[in-house]
Amino acid sequence: MPVMRDIGNRDLNDLRQGLDNLRKDVINRTIPPAELTGNTITLSNFGTIAGRYANPIVVPPTVAILGAGAIYMTACVNAQDELEMQPTLPLS
Repeated sequence: MPVMRDIGNRDLNDLRQGLDNLRKDVINRTIPPAELTGNTITLSNFGTIAGRYANPIVVPPTVAILGAGAIYMTACVNAQDELEMQPTLPLS
């Protein structure tokens, strides 16, 4: 898993540049092994395979995994107490 480092101390432009560089290295298969270790939080998108929920397994040094499932339409009550269909993003 590619790792973005020190994101709390980076501005939005620096994060965008870092993400673009990381993506380019992954696509070109030139990412250094050191950039694949030391993560603390993992983002996972299992919605691309039509999954809704999952049971992420946290393996140290990871402390948390946020998984996003497939968006689906569900019935919800709006602010006017009317029933309407809204997209729902399940998170695990």
